[in-house]
Amino acid sequence: MQAVDSQGRGTFLELGVSIPAFFLLLLAIQLLFTPGLLRQGAHLYVPYKKIVVGGSMGNPPYQYLDENNQPAGYNIDLTKAVAAEMKVEVEIVLGDPIELEREFLAGHIDLLQGVTRADSGVTSYPFFRHSAYSQKLFANVEYPERVQSLNQLKSGRVYLSRKTPLLEQIIEDYRHLEFIPVSSHAEALKQLSNGAADFVLITHLPGVQLSKQLEFFEQELPNARIVQVGELRSELGYGYSSRKDNVELLEHVRESFTNLELSGRQKEIKEQWLGKMDNSEPSRREKSVQLGGLIFSPLLLVVCMAFYWNHSLKREVGRRSRELAIQHHQLIQADKMTSLGILVAGVAHEINNPAALVLHNLSTLKRISEASSEVLEERYAKEGDFFIGGLPYSMLRQENAQIYGEMEDGMGRIVQIVNDLKDFARKDSIDLSESTSLNRVVKAALRLLESSLRKRFATIQVKLAENLPDFSGNSSRVQQVVINLVMNAVQAGGERELDIIVMTSYDQTGGELVLRVKDNGVGISNEQLVYLCDPFYTTKREQGGTGLGLSISEQIIKEHRGRLQFDSEVGRGTTVSMYLPVMKGQSIADEKDSLS
Repeated sequence: MQAVDSQGRGTFLELGVSIPAFFLLLLAIQLLFTPGLLRQGAHLYVPYKKIVVGGSMGNPPYQYLDENNQPAGYNIDLTKAVAAEMKVEVEIVLGDPIELEREFLAGHIDLLQGVTRADSGVTSYPFFRHSAYSQKLFANVEYPERVQSLNQLKSGRVYLSRKTPLLEQIIEDYRHLEFIPVSSHAEALKQLSNGAADFVLITHLPGVQLSKQLEFFEQELPNARIVQVGELRSELGYGYSSRKDNVELLEHVRESFTNLELSGRQKEIKEQWLGKMDNSEPSRREKSVQLGGLIFSPLLLVVCMAFYWNHSLKREVGRRSRELAIQHHQLIQADKMTSLGILVAGVAHEINNPAALVLHNLSTLKRISEASSEVLEERYAKEGDFFIGGLPYSMLRQENAQIYGEMEDGMGRIVQIVNDLKDFARKDSIDLSESTSLNRVVKAALRLLESSLRKRFATIQVKLAENLPDFSGNSSRVQQVVINLVMNAVQAGGERELDIIVMTSYDQTGGELVLRVKDNGVGISNEQLVYLCDPFYTTKREQGGTGLGLSISEQIIKEHRGRLQFDSEVGRGTTVSMYLPVMKGQSIADEKDSLS
């Protein structure tokens, strides 16, 4: 029998299990298994048999070659513990940082250890931080104010405890100072105490090693003055880097560190090499907290599961709501486009009729002008220059053909733009099998945008490849995408002048037509790039952007079995590439397309 509460929800009685019994069962499981997990950690399955880890040498006690020429130090033991946790064989290679990075990029080294997030060679790689660096500046005299930047030092000799890519960048940035690298912290402090150095810049991990060295100098050299005058960096990430194609391995390392923290192994290695930060034993209060954690963790687990379930439901409801909003917006747009198509068809008829009459009359006037030119030339030869309609004949005889040509071109352009509007606003057919020219679609889109582009601070270069094959699809839908991409490029620079390139090409390897729209605008960050095609996501909310343009464009291109690709760099600009497959059995077109 199922018991039901006042709100109609079932309880555990339907399973024959009471709620207290259920929690007692969870508690028993927790007490049975959790202590072992805390001691040993949960081993991870990883799809590797061996990994190669590289690091710079000559950096004791973090990583160096011992008297047997074998890798040793804090980072070495950490890496071995991580490999044991992942149950993989590890080979550790110490050497010159530049050579190691070359091997790393060539794929011969899987991970780099002992690197900081600020090292110039690794800032572009995925990074996992397990500790933190700090940078401290010492002098042999007191300073009236704390030094927070080396720009505050007008001159002086600065001794460095070691030379790393990070410190090499410091040497490059502050050329007004004389930097002298030495072999160790102790040697640098010694040079400071005897007056050979004006300052010492030490970069180190937290531990008691530096404190012990300072205490030693105070005892052995009581007259020496060693004063900390500033902390340039209070925290720098320190850990491992992987290549972008090997991020999964870095995630396994991150999970292994979680287990090493639970088991206490990471703390043991840190205390072994860097000294204990706190020698006291856990207090009774700490033990009570640990026991309380074991008792209440089952309840916390249930609460977390309920919270996660509720959060998942909210996300799903939000996703469905966004999809419905998109569909509603598309229905409104479709209805607007249908109405626009009817209006455009009527307006186009009213424009095309007088335009055709003007073109017909222009051709008639042109023939009359040509027929009368012989008589006018005879008069000009006899009488000299004379006036026709208030204009001298000498000017008309030279510009007559150009005047008629410009009038015919202008009227022809009016007719072409009206026809483009009719094509763009017509109701789309479901059939996407019509043979379509990408160059013609691009030309029509640019003609429609011409008046809008003249109001912008943008220069557009158009480079259309010749002899492109056709693609199978709907020209007006693809034209909508092209218009959207070009307008996004035009809006990428705000009020500054832009150079925009619109170009087409054919990728024979993939059998795809390619349209690229490139601008030199403000660019888009990597964090924003991944969301560009998400519904309602926009970087131009203040300018009235809805965040639907690229979402709908991506959907249209997917209907055509194509794809959109975005490449951008902040401050340098953005390139959007549209790929469309060519029609099956289509050969290179025989036409030579260029922008008129």
